[in-house]
Amino acid sequence: MPDKEKKTNIHRRDFIKKGLKIAGALSITGLSAGLSGCYEFDETIGGSSVWTGGGGSSGTTRGYAVGGFNSGGYTVTCEKYSDSAGTWTVTGSLGTARSSLSSFSLGTDTGFAVGGISTGYVTLASFEKYSDTAGTWSVAGSLGVARSIHSSFSLGTDSGFAVGGYNAASGILSGLEKYSDSAGTWTVAASMGTTRFTHSSFSLGTDTGFAVGGISIGYTDTCEKYSDLAGTWTVGTSMGTVRGSHSSFSLGTDTGFAVGGYSTGYVTLASIEKYSDSAGTWTVATGMGTARYSHSSFSLGADSGFAVGGQTGGLSASTEVYNDTTGTWIVSANLSTGRGSHSSFSL
Repeated sequence: MPDKEKKTNIHRRDFIKKGLKIAGALSITGLSAGLSGCYEFDETIGGSSVWTGGGGSSGTTRGYAVGGFNSGGYTVTCEKYSDSAGTWTVTGSLGTARSSLSSFSLGTDTGFAVGGISTGYVTLASFEKYSDTAGTWSVAGSLGVARSIHSSFSLGTDSGFAVGGYNAASGILSGLEKYSDSAGTWTVAASMGTTRFTHSSFSLGTDTGFAVGGISIGYTDTCEKYSDLAGTWTVGTSMGTVRGSHSSFSLGTDTGFAVGGYSTGYVTLASIEKYSDSAGTWTVATGMGTARYSHSSFSLGADSGFAVGGQTGGLSASTEVYNDTTGTWIVSANLSTGRGSHSSFSL
């Protein structure tokens, strides 16, 4: 194993061991203190952990990989995937390099990069807005609470959410913020029942979002379900496997996925689980060809989900695409650069 990879793996393990030890023995405030001293290791455990955008429409043909870190460190770069061409191309760069961020999309032209960590291990409240027509990012404002290693989902054509995560002053977060694109503002919404970070999110329909797995006091398999109409979270069905630094995507209005990640015992996962909202159950689905964590996911159309980059024993540019009809994964086009702790959305 190359020295750089060995160092990365040691950093990841030391960060997680220290965080989990403190989480098991002390309060969340204590965990905040413990984690803040380890921020330099965030890029090795943080994951995009997001399903974003697209809505599963048949016209959806574009996916994005946003920010994160690559061989040069934190990055502003963004890549765009064309389903019709089957290729990734470099598109407009973020204004701020950010890792361990989240993303969501609204409509067919607009994506967002939310929070994260930037150069100097600064936790960000800022977010940026992408126009696919212009191919550019612009500063859009700030969250109420700076956060990283969080997740996002969108509901309808105007509302996006930032879920949980980590803040140096407050520790692991349970808080939820809701963004209105028409108003251009974030407001505080109902908190989850459990603090969590390195989790994932997806949405189903126009009213329901999910927070899945992650780390609370240790890795967790728990799931919480949010109703925007009621403004409340309820406990959902737990996954079969505890996982963090994983990703999620959804297909249609009933089906969500938890993809790969990192589990107890420092095990990198290739496994995926499939959620049916009508049945309220998770079932094991066909695993990826490559185990990965700190990757991202997005959906295209009504049948396809992607796992993008991340850590696969080293920083990876590889991608895989899942076909829900056949229940199989196949290798897809590589990113132009390996990246991890990035985010994804689709338009």
